Amino acid sequence: MNKKLLSLALAIVTIASTGAYAEKPSPDEFGPDMMGEGPGHNPKHFEKMIAELKLTKEQQVKARALHEKGQPAMKAQMEKIRPLHEQLRGLLEAEKVDLTAVRQKLTEISAIQIETRMQHIQHRLEFESILTPEQKTKMRQIHKDRMEKGRKEHGRDGHDKRQKPDRDK
Repeated sequence: MNKKLLSLALAIVTIASTGAYAEKPSPDEFGPDMMGEGPGHNPKHFEKMIAELKLTKEQQVKARALHEKGQPAMKAQMEKIRPLHEQLRGLLEAEKVDLTAVRQKLTEISAIQIETRMQHIQHRLEFESILTPEQKTKMRQIHKDRMEKGRKEHGRDGHDKRQKPDRDK
């Protein structure tokens, strides 16, 4: 029973760690990569979205201001969660794993992840408020297309489905 629980905890840590640092769109909303924030963010994503939506100069100024406003909060969240992941790894690598402590650490991590997601959603709503109805429709289509691409590449289970080079050859 304890081995099953330990395996589950390790799987959760692996998934949580990868999700927190991966460069892929969030499944439930227009996530960090779409709006130009979050760990591993590439500033080109934000600029690409501005170009794809054909924002006016005024909209671009407002979008960049929103982007800049959200950066400190996102950075703070990532700085909070990194040491918790390290602490969790330490708990799981201990000679005797304390499942109560593991659960408590996972709860702490989850609370920060929820707050981060809420910040993403708030940022998306603020961003959408500067868009025309046509631009909102376009943004949702872009997001849908990217999500579909992500599902094809990673599958519903999160495993990468892309062809990988055979390293043994």
